[in-house]
Amino acid sequence: MSIYRTLKGYSIKSVSSDPSNTKEGQIWYNSTAKVIKIVPAITAWASGGNLNTGRINAGSASSGPRDASLYFAGETGPDNTMQTNESYDGSSWTELGDLNTGRRNVAGFGTQTAAVCAGGLIPPANPQTQDLVEEWDGSSWTEVTDVPVAGIPEAAGTGTLTAGMIFGGDVSTGDARTNKTYQYDGTNWTAGGDLNTGRRDLGSAGTQTAGLGFGGIPGGPNAGTNVTEEYDGSSWTSVNNMNNSKGGMGSGGTQTDAMGAGGGIGAPGAATNQTELYDGTNWTAAATLATARHDGGTTSASGSTASIYFGGHPPFLNNTEEFTAAATTRSVDVS
Repeated sequence: MSIYRTLKGYSIKSVSSDPSNTKEGQIWYNSTAKVIKIVPAITAWASGGNLNTGRINAGSASSGPRDASLYFAGETGPDNTMQTNESYDGSSWTELGDLNTGRRNVAGFGTQTAAVCAGGLIPPANPQTQDLVEEWDGSSWTEVTDVPVAGIPEAAGTGTLTAGMIFGGDVSTGDARTNKTYQYDGTNWTAGGDLNTGRRDLGSAGTQTAGLGFGGIPGGPNAGTNVTEEYDGSSWTSVNNMNNSKGGMGSGGTQTDAMGAGGGIGAPGAATNQTELYDGTNWTAAATLATARHDGGTTSASGSTASIYFGGHPPFLNNTEEFTAAATTRSVDVS
């Protein structure tokens, strides 16, 4: 391809025919048709099937496709933690085998047929942190090796059952945050690299060797951050921040194609409907949720094209929203 011209500081490549496998943001000049073409992203949220039980502070198997989601644990009231487990097939939710131990503020990762539920809290009165870990095999939950600390509620989780990790969270039930990372190989937990900014209720995406942590609450009960960090399997590196500071987002995707939707933005219960997408370098705004919410569940194999957000606060939502992005080529005649 040759350089055609510079438009607003950008060089546009000239081709005689349209390229194949175009992607969002791509622009070129078709010298045969004498038009400039661009591929914008058209994003939208649409209603999906309702959960059988609305809840908040649950865990989800975040690495699977949108039509194969799993949502487990959580709470339907201050002292009412849940063992309930539901799966989504793209249109409706079905209750499956319960967790052995009900709890809230858990970390989850994996897929609809191979998931992990780690840590969490069990109320009432003074909630007790849990180091419990359970694995899901598609039909039942089994208790396995505990997290190697005395519970880290409100941590983030990402990856698969045999190569997953949790990071951040509360050191206790107070306002102390942790920057620790723990990696899971399907049998044992080992310590990974520390986050540069300790926080709870942060978003997550990616894998054990190419992870992403963003947003969250680093201090105080509701003060959010927009800090974003990438993980390479051993250490975290600070990268470009989100446009908005918030915690308790729905999140998922990959290290180079992630989504953060909804979240809490300050005062207790103050939810937002903002959605941001990460392309490996920058965060950009996308279509807003129909229902502003925080502390729900998300499944997202691809943050920018196929995500789902379900449940959350204000309590206790049971509705589901599905996110899509369609790349449609637009043309500008310059003949």
